[in-house]
Amino acid sequence: MPPTAVVQDNETNHLAVRIIMTITKGYKQLIAEARTKVRTLTLEEAKAKLDDPNVVFVDIRDVRELEREEKLDLLARNILEPAGLTNVSVVG
Repeated sequence: MPPTAVVQDNETNHLAVRIIMTITKGYKQLIAEARTKVRTLTLEEAKAKLDDPNVVFVDIRDVRELEREEKLDLLARNILEPAGLTNVSVVG
């Protein structure tokens, strides 16, 4: 188990356990490892799967980015899961 520290918020007096972790991998190594587990589709491959009811596209763009680019015309089966939240909500 990684080292921990108990910290107290000066404003609320709430106690929290802070887990102290050492960063052992850089982002380039993390991306390289992820690419060994994830298959990237070409645009043509993705378009071919648009009508497949067993396929769900996950859009990781931020809502503000979509609004700015006026691209809120999401497919009915799309899941909007901004990347910032993906780290927390996708487990496995």
